[in-house]
Amino acid sequence: MAFINKHHHVMSPLLYMQQGDRYIGNAANELENINDYFYPLSQPALLYTANNDQTIFNNSSQRSNVVLIFHNQTSAWYRGDLPITFQRANDQPEQTIYKNIFWMSDIQTKKLRHLYFPAIHLPVITQRTASMIGRPAPVTSEIVQTHVLSKGILFQQNYTYYLADIDEENNMSRQIQLIYMIDTQSTRGSLALLEARGLPQDVMTKLINERNLTALDHFMTQQASTSSAGAQFSSIRSTHANIAQLILPQTITTISIGNNRLIWPLANSLDGVMGNVIANIDSQILNNTQYFVTLVSAIKGEDIEDNHYFWSVTEPDNHHQFYKLYRQKGEALAQEVSLNNFGLLSADVLSITGIHQGVAISMKNGHSYHFTLDLIEQEQLSLHSLGKAWQILYQNWLPILKMYLGQFKEQTQTRSLFGNKQKKTIHIASILSITDLLHSDGQTALPVWYDTIANHLFIKKAVNLL
Repeated sequence: MAFINKHHHVMSPLLYMQQGDRYIGNAANELENINDYFYPLSQPALLYTANNDQTIFNNSSQRSNVVLIFHNQTSAWYRGDLPITFQRANDQPEQTIYKNIFWMSDIQTKKLRHLYFPAIHLPVITQRTASMIGRPAPVTSEIVQTHVLSKGILFQQNYTYYLADIDEENNMSRQIQLIYMIDTQSTRGSLALLEARGLPQDVMTKLINERNLTALDHFMTQQASTSSAGAQFSSIRSTHANIAQLILPQTITTISIGNNRLIWPLANSLDGVMGNVIANIDSQILNNTQYFVTLVSAIKGEDIEDNHYFWSVTEPDNHHQFYKLYRQKGEALAQEVSLNNFGLLSADVLSITGIHQGVAISMKNGHSYHFTLDLIEQEQLSLHSLGKAWQILYQNWLPILKMYLGQFKEQTQTRSLFGNKQKKTIHIASILSITDLLHSDGQTALPVWYDTIANHLFIKKAVNLL
């Protein structure tokens, strides 16, 4: 389930250098001007992509505004602009720039391995030709919001097109948003489409039923071909070995949220749930841009009507503050999970993430709970870990922990831990994790657990800290 958040991966420190001339080999005719290269302090080797006539980046190729996005021991991923001049028949050259293109090159050979274009990518035309005069407004393709995650590089494409009006001067614009992920754990150039927003309903229906990208390719190509959009590059119809083929992460499961969002979840992320999962939530929330709905977990039942889905609703314009949690069985109307019944306030929720058979609820006070359903589908909430915020509040935390757990055990009968508003019991995991602790070096994580039955603290012994 894809949605772009505001948390960036922190890369290793590096030095950035520009306008450097570097000899490749010893022959003077092999001098190559490299406009952007990088020197990571953790890996003593210049990082850049060399021109090579065996790749799209041939010896006449130029790149500008290059940024190193991510690197590992063998490969480096970049983002930059690619200027290309096209010579059309009986017309002057068309100068274009394909902005914010991603590519990957081999660190050792500096050779381009993969170029990552979105489904259809169009250039910014810097010099209009005579053949474009009088044509409809151009379709535009803009790549925005790059985020580096543990599994890859996430980026969004905004594709704006125009609906023809009777008065051609008043064409109405429409925009679709496509979210992609570049797999940085693979050197095979994997590029996957995770989500589409704003597509016409008939295109979305075809994508669900046909389980391939043909309908999307046809729609985007049709919009571009009717305007002065410039030359197209496509990752659906790849025409060069360097251009990564756009794929779906899997084709057996899709998620439909509201009127305009279609999601292809990562393989094996929904515990075997198949088919098209439809969010059946109050339309005042589902189609309201004030709220953002995410499928955070799914529980597979004996048949599709026994599946359970958990939907998190956040407020994008309020730093994605948690708003509500819903549970849905099959295609029935989703029901709100009232955290107040457990004495918890929605405003105190930090995040909700999926776990096996339920969701994890992280609170601003450092508590982390697991919300699950029992065998008769009754809601259960259990305390599973205590984190940094709780430790800061109680610096001498071990005696406080014992007293706190005693209160938890007492409220199993009284339900009074959080006052009179608490209607349901909060259970305690038999093994409670104490997270965010560090060894004396201030860097290495210190794994700590507390046996809530035997009242014993377990600390994993440090090995090779030096």
